[in-house]
Formats: sequence, C-alpha cells, structure tokens
Amino acid sequence: MKFKLMAVVVIVLGLAALLTNPSQNEVEAQIEARLLAEIDAFDPGTQDEPVLQLIAGACQLGRSACAGFIRSLMDVQMDDRWFYSTIDIRFGRDHAQSCIGVFSKVVCR
Repeated sequence: MKFKLMAVVVIVLGLAALLTNPSQNEVEAQIEARLLAEIDAFDPGTQDEPVLQLIAGACQLGRSACAGFIRSLMDVQMDDRWFYSTIDIRFGRDHAQSCIGVFSKVVCR
C-alpha cells in the first residue's frame, strides 16, 4: 500500500513539475523583476567609483529602461529538461551564475 501511495505522489509531483516548468518568457520576466528590485534597492552614495554613481543615478530616473539596458548586457542560456530547466546567466566576462527553473520559480545558487 505504501508503495502505491509513494508511486502516486511521485507521478503527481512529476506532472506538476512538467506542467509548471518555466518558459523562456517567464524566466525573462523573473530576471527583469529581480533587476528592478536591485535598482530600487541600490544606493548610489555607497559607490566609490564615479562611473557607477552616474549609472546608478541614471537608473533611478528611468528604472525600466535601465533594467532593459542591463539585461541587454547579460547572456542567458536556457536548457529545457522537461521537468526542470537549467539557466546560465553571464554578465560580461564574469563566471556564469547557474540557476534551476522548476515549479514556475527560478532559484539561483
């Protein structure tokens, strides 16, 4: 009996993961939401470099355009694996940040 219950639970979770695997558009929307949150929380006064202060100040004026500009500098590679997706986000020459997309969420390490 326990085996049947466990099998049903695994099948239900598998179907849920399959049906809620985030699409490319959902991943892009979550990246933009995170960028906007970072722009809102960023304090230009804490930066020592004048260039970063200028960029941060400009971002406060047009946050959506700023998020779009920053996003254009990012390279996002997404690999759909049926039940989950792997997402690698690279900003310039920096190391890629690895993320997993499952159950309509993107979780990064």
